[in-house]
Amino acid sequence: MHYYIDGYNLLFCLKSTHNRFKESREELIDELCEKLNFINLDVTIVFDSIYQAGESTRGHKQNLEIQYTAEGETADEFIISEVGESIASQEIVITSDKKLAWTVRNLGAKTQSVSEFMAWLNKAWKNKIHKGNNTIQSNRPIIIPPKKIEIMTDEQRWLKIFEERTVSVEESTLKFKKPVIIKVKPEENELEDSGINDEERWLKIFEARINKPDE
Repeated sequence: MHYYIDGYNLLFCLKSTHNRFKESREELIDELCEKLNFINLDVTIVFDSIYQAGESTRGHKQNLEIQYTAEGETADEFIISEVGESIASQEIVITSDKKLAWTVRNLGAKTQSVSEFMAWLNKAWKNKIHKGNNTIQSNRPIIIPPKKIEIMTDEQRWLKIFEERTVSVEESTLKFKKPVIIKVKPEENELEDSGINDEERWLKIFEARINKPDE
């Protein structure tokens, strides 16, 4: 489908031009280009020569075709002529001008008001942006931080293995080893009241037992 937009009809419906007529027209074109860039539409916007002298001109800005009519020709006349010379059923005219809409419908074209078209365009544009953001997010690679590698020499590695195995053997031995109960003799008990600390007391007991082993 091909769209013809009644340019100044769209401009006057959407924007308050005041003394910024040219700037408002350029803003409208930029806005349409931004939204049409996300949507695959074949669109021609037509501005008539009431505000411009000279021959008709046609150009493109991104995906938007911009048509200025020849001096003395209105946008309505240009659109009616183009629709009449084409396959009208493949044309959609965007205008809130009831006379233009009635004329092109009689030629077989479809029509939409400015408000209907802009509501549809804005919705389609937002949906495209939303889907595009989701795609970018879902395709974003998941970065897994690298594991820290401990670099050891062969000697360090075998020493570590030996220590681990030694600890595990000691732990398993302790599980089954009976606790050692040291019986203190009466005379050794007397050392408790001698005013020395535990380390000195046990050292004296140890020395005494070395010198006088039990029979």
